[in-house]
Amino acid sequence: MKQKDIKPEDIINLIDDLIFLKDLNGIYQNCNKAYLEYFNKNMNEIVGKNDFEIFNKKTAMNFIQSDTELLKNKITKTYDERIYNKEETIYLETIKTIIYDKKNNPIGILGISRDITIRKQYEILYQENQTIFEMIIKKEPLEEILNTIINFVEEKCPNVMCSILFLNKDKKRIEKAIAPSLPNSYIKNIKGIKIAAGVAASGTAAFLKKRVIIKNINTHPYWQAYKYITNEVGIKACCSQPIFSSIDQILGTFTFYYKESKRPSSYELRLIDSFSHLCSIAMQKDIDEKEFKEKNLLLIHQSKMASLGEMLENIATNGDNLFPLFLLVPQLLKFKEKLEF
Repeated sequence: MKQKDIKPEDIINLIDDLIFLKDLNGIYQNCNKAYLEYFNKNMNEIVGKNDFEIFNKKTAMNFIQSDTELLKNKITKTYDERIYNKEETIYLETIKTIIYDKKNNPIGILGISRDITIRKQYEILYQENQTIFEMIIKKEPLEEILNTIINFVEEKCPNVMCSILFLNKDKKRIEKAIAPSLPNSYIKNIKGIKIAAGVAASGTAAFLKKRVIIKNINTHPYWQAYKYITNEVGIKACCSQPIFSSIDQILGTFTFYYKESKRPSSYELRLIDSFSHLCSIAMQKDIDEKEFKEKNLLLIHQSKMASLGEMLENIATNGDNLFPLFLLVPQLLKFKEKLEF
């Protein structure tokens, strides 16, 4: 192959990173093969168009914001840019620089992007885990901690609605639900549902002690008897994860609901794994603290009862004294009041 036969397009098409060129008005002039494949577009759908014609409004605004800063400050800079879609937010690390003509006049923007979504997701997940751990250490109320977990998930996955369900003491029924994005009718209807195989998603997940994914609620046998719950809310798919105690007893479930028939994405599965573990820690700590308080109260009660026993024993021992017993009645009554808690 002669040197003159090698075209710039041939070179950039060998590069795995996403490469694009825009003019000063934000109109795409060219891009490489990797860029087209990544966005599942052909050249006619990219060249000659601006960001608003290619991407949704939120994504386009994100891209244009960095372009504007670059042209204003005349710099080369690396940006963390986001692509917003229904499934999840995609993160790109994009190096942008200004292209100049022979007279040193700016004529466009050259960008080279790389998908850093997985790295970014783990960074965000780590930060949010730290926030939850701090709340647990500071002994924030359990319901506040669980609501924060749900908010974190729903912010990252706009198509997801979450619920955290508690089991009753005998682990046979659902006792309570935390579901800020779901209507009160859901919370009312889900309460009291039994824990058994084939009973919706949460009942089955709690009984089998393993994750249950239902792609289509309308056709799945687990939900046939409970469509009055899903139809009113408009949910069509779900993923339910059991929450365990420190001794592997079932405490409840963490469930993702969707308004369309689908399976959870790999990112959503990572979220439900991570946050159900945090739910477990928070719920177990709450249980331990309540048990500790109950034991302390029991010890105090036993101590007071022992003191009362000693007093009565002293009275019996010194019964030959001429001290009238009825004079001790007011003291005994006061002591009885201290025993009550």
